[in-house]
Amino acid sequence: MSTATCLARLPIGIAFLALIPAAAPSAAFAARDAFKVAPGPAAMSDEEKAIQPDPARGAEHGVILVEETDRNDNLGRWMEISFHQRAKILSNEGRRLADITIPFDIDADQLSQWWARIILPDGKVIEVPKEELTEQAVVKTRGEEYKTLKVALPGVVPGAVIDYGFTLRTMEFLEPDTVWLQREWPVQLLRYRWAPYARLASGYLCRRIAGLDVTPTVKDGKVVIEARDIRPVPDEPMMPPRAESKASAVFYYHPSELYAEEYWDAIAKLVELENGFFLSKAAVNELVERAAPPAGEAVTPKLQAVYDWLGANIEDVTTRTMEAEELAGRAKDRREEDTARFVMQKRRGETFQIAQLFVGAARKLGSEAWIALAADRTENYFNRALLSLRQFEWTLVAVRAPDGPQDRFVILAPGSGLPYGELPWWLTGVDVLVAAKEGPLPVRVPASEAPDSVGTTQAKITFSPEGDTANVSWTTRGTGQHGYSRWRALRRMKPDERERKLLEICGAAGDLEISDARAEGLAEIPATERISCTGELLAANVEAGIARYSFAIGGPWIPALPDLHPGPRRFPVVFDFPSTERTTIEVEAPEGFEPDEAPPAARLGTVYGSYALTVTRTEHGFRVERELVLPRPHVPAENYTGLVGFLDHVRRGDATMLPFQRKAEGR
Repeated sequence: MSTATCLARLPIGIAFLALIPAAAPSAAFAARDAFKVAPGPAAMSDEEKAIQPDPARGAEHGVILVEETDRNDNLGRWMEISFHQRAKILSNEGRRLADITIPFDIDADQLSQWWARIILPDGKVIEVPKEELTEQAVVKTRGEEYKTLKVALPGVVPGAVIDYGFTLRTMEFLEPDTVWLQREWPVQLLRYRWAPYARLASGYLCRRIAGLDVTPTVKDGKVVIEARDIRPVPDEPMMPPRAESKASAVFYYHPSELYAEEYWDAIAKLVELENGFFLSKAAVNELVERAAPPAGEAVTPKLQAVYDWLGANIEDVTTRTMEAEELAGRAKDRREEDTARFVMQKRRGETFQIAQLFVGAARKLGSEAWIALAADRTENYFNRALLSLRQFEWTLVAVRAPDGPQDRFVILAPGSGLPYGELPWWLTGVDVLVAAKEGPLPVRVPASEAPDSVGTTQAKITFSPEGDTANVSWTTRGTGQHGYSRWRALRRMKPDERERKLLEICGAAGDLEISDARAEGLAEIPATERISCTGELLAANVEAGIARYSFAIGGPWIPALPDLHPGPRRFPVVFDFPSTERTTIEVEAPEGFEPDEAPPAARLGTVYGSYALTVTRTEHGFRVERELVLPRPHVPAENYTGLVGFLDHVRRGDATMLPFQRKAEGR
């Protein structure tokens, strides 16, 4: 099968209904389904020996020869996953294929089978026993914690073949997998078999498989995906998320046997039903009374008053500072927590609870208001064909005037720490799903504008009397999206972790020694971030006896440019958000020197952005003023060369040298 998308619903039991047809069960399916996950041969085949680096086909560093997975969720209290991979290593970089990670919870999982071997070019075989696996420290992602077993297969050299696999049994419920068909390595053969739990409705979705040899088949309640000769798709900096750029197969459970339209209709009704259970008239009345909205017929100022009150008085526990997290106590009765009354009494709640409260107040004030579900566009976009709520990461609110256009929504993020009307950048530029009264509606959320997100940096640089070092200090303040995600991340860090991160932000490395790095405004709502850095540049190199000295303006006080360089480009360049950067640097002349003629101004305006750099002589040195505006949320791949050229001009401007000359005798 080679369509762009395959979609199938697997109802409870073993019946099957294809919404977009998958391959029909046949003798060919029987052959595909007959595979058994087991170790591969302990010797290289002639075909494997013949494989050599082939950059033209993407096989420069390594090739996955076989990858097989057999997942069975239908074993009662257990789930079982068997996995096998065989690969040939073609370069030192390809040795990354031999770094093995297995998600593993020692309290709930059993590793019932393990093998690993390295077949060297001379035919020698190195066996790696199970005892070489080591449990690694907890890895944190999106606030969740998990543990892994890891091993780096020893003795791997270019020309070797690795062959490893395992069988894992777990008593925990694991979300179904997303299988990435396109990797950074070529894949000769991939097979994935899933037997979902028979008492739950389930389905799968293949994405971006047009032109690929990918065959999905369903029989007897099992799904088999087979892919052959899949060329690699290398990652590119600032590309769209993997889910939107590489072929994959997504497996999922869903609550009922519904088609797509029926499913999302049911979800919209369920969201509204949950609103009814959560809200109470007394809690909504209290919220409106405390927010004290202004009198008059205009609804927006009233909504803004409620929005601002919620931000200032109801703590979003998902973004509270780590210090507050450690001091706070959580109620023991979860049923009590999941009510508007509890949130108003305790002045704290989850993001979705704050959104529900805002919906109740907005409706009382005369506005139509609905919950909107949003995906994190750095991970995936909303896909109506994927019948799963796993694709959503955030709860927003959509409001509109009762007498206004039916498609004219304003999307809001109560509790986010952002001002009214602003959304976290990773939720913009894509569709959100509004659970409106007329049914679920996809609504496009526009990206912010460059003037809305401004980073302002003030820096000062002075030299020691000896001229061998320079004292540097700078402060960066952000508005809108600038620094917002960093503000959220720093709030959630423990003090020692935050300290290390701030040193990294301030650029502590090499010749720059940071003595003080601090973040202010982390506890403030709306979100406000101020990063202050103080340090010493250890290699100023103002040598005794020289008549002239030049100092480069660059350093961590100038925000880093996107790391894009000339070359072919397959995917569009996606920026986090359109932005404006303004930097002012005061540089005092070294002892015994005075400023020479200021370098000429640099100005550049293109469709990709604008750049201005001016240097002015002052009584004691130079004043540098820099502004960079990047107004576009994304740039198509066909315009990549122009974007890179613009950034190269900016880099040259940021490398400007400030000239100083030694003062004349007696001055």
